[in-house]
Amino acid sequence: TKNAMKKTTSPSTHVGAVHLITANMAQQVLFYTSGIGLKLLRQEEKTAVLGANPDQPLLTLTWNPAARRQRGTTGLYHMAIRVPDRFELARTLAHLAQAGAEFEGVADHLVSESFYLKDFDGNGIEIYRDRLPDEWPRDSLGQLKMDTKPLDIDNLIGELVDKPSNWEGIHPKTDMGHVHLYVSTLGDALRFYIEIIGLEQMQKLDTTAAFLSANGYHHHVAINTWLGEGAPAPDADASGLRWFELVQPD
Repeated sequence: TKNAMKKTTSPSTHVGAVHLITANMAQQVLFYTSGIGLKLLRQEEKTAVLGANPDQPLLTLTWNPAARRQRGTTGLYHMAIRVPDRFELARTLAHLAQAGAEFEGVADHLVSESFYLKDFDGNGIEIYRDRLPDEWPRDSLGQLKMDTKPLDIDNLIGELVDKPSNWEGIHPKTDMGHVHLYVSTLGDALRFYIEIIGLEQMQKLDTTAAFLSANGYHHHVAINTWLGEGAPAPDADASGLRWFELVQPD
């Protein structure tokens, strides 16, 4: 456990940019800048790159006017944007609420606190903050125990009391904490991410979901079969996830 906690504080493998296909470039850029508070780092004819700071792209949008939303297929369940602390989570939540965002839910996962929403195309987004690694619950064998509990919204918003919280965009230390994917077969996906990519399984939920990471983090990649075993892959012209980066430390 000590080694795992030490590793999470040092430069390590992490999720980089997520790449989405969209038929609605203008609306998506507006959502991620005015709504989420990312900065438009650069834009070309068919591509827009966004991030919380100029040195760390978090999202690439590629325009395809023929792209269409397709439900019931493998791909993105949500991408998880991680803010650096609880105050920034409260500040971001308050901004989005004032902007009229429709939230999908809120949760306390014991290792983190989060809220959920969807972008203009319906891609799932989690925005969260981590608890310190020594606060993460573990069983008698030292295995991580994540869960989904109600989040005390009033307590979270209380972080803003008597503190300046003028909105100038999401905090520049915000990064992409993890991605959560719908997969077709849990066993095949586990073999890919563990045996080929080299991630470690941190927790498994029955036979339907698993959480995988590098360096002792609670998870960089989550996978689930909640659409059913054998869910089909999306068509070539579907909008949504095309790839995401796992960035190595050197």
